[in-house]
Amino acid sequence: MNGYFCQHFAADPYFNMAFDEWLFGRAQARAGSLYVRTYSWQPGAITFGLNQRQQSALDFSCLDGTPVIRRVTGGRALFHDTGELTYSVVVNTSEMACEKLTGSTAQLSRSIAMALVEFLSSLGIASDYVRSAVSHSGHRDNFHKAPCFASNARHEIVGDRGKIVASAQRRIGDTFLQHGSIKLSGPAGHPALRIPSEGMVEEATVQPLSEAAFERLGKAFAASFARFFDVELQLLQLTSLDDGRLEEAAVKIKEKALVKREIIEQR
Repeated sequence: MNGYFCQHFAADPYFNMAFDEWLFGRAQARAGSLYVRTYSWQPGAITFGLNQRQQSALDFSCLDGTPVIRRVTGGRALFHDTGELTYSVVVNTSEMACEKLTGSTAQLSRSIAMALVEFLSSLGIASDYVRSAVSHSGHRDNFHKAPCFASNARHEIVGDRGKIVASAQRRIGDTFLQHGSIKLSGPAGHPALRIPSEGMVEEATVQPLSEAAFERLGKAFAASFARFFDVELQLLQLTSLDDGRLEEAAVKIKEKALVKREIIEQR
């Protein structure tokens, strides 16, 4: 089967979220469709989960200009530093030809986790996915306060130094979105995150991902994903109308970055 792949290097945070939401809306209107994306951030930004209480998740007095955006996916608050590689996978499971890209949300997340492990292995990084949540991570207060890399949830990727990949999901009917942060050099801390976690690196020490490294990692990610799911990924081509919609969506997200958003189906 065929799917689509796209990359965005050092993209604006509001555009990054707008694009993932746009892909979700596009997939809703196209049975059996698959979209894979890699991207990075400029500047770095904090995103937090759809159902998190923002005042519990973040200390807004410590942002120092860092953009903050509520995601349309679940999970916890996370600082996306300029050195991370971020990915997204969007799939419409209706009439999907690849069996690994069907099933429940848990089954899809497990399959994507295994593809992520294969990607990291291609880089020489040994990892495994967490099959069950750490017991204290699910505590209600911890959910609202703990940063994403301070806890392990099901189907997240860990290595010798702790969590490498943190992911979040959203499903509406047959359409599924999973996106996540791949922290190859370790997660960077941010003073606005309420509870610091062990193993965080100082933001000042983070080396921004170069365009050459980003291109190399993106190609390796696409190749690993295509190999694991036995799909062919072709470059996603956008029209001028698509570009206009994305620009509008990014502006709207920036204007109301902290509120919950509806995903709009793209015909």
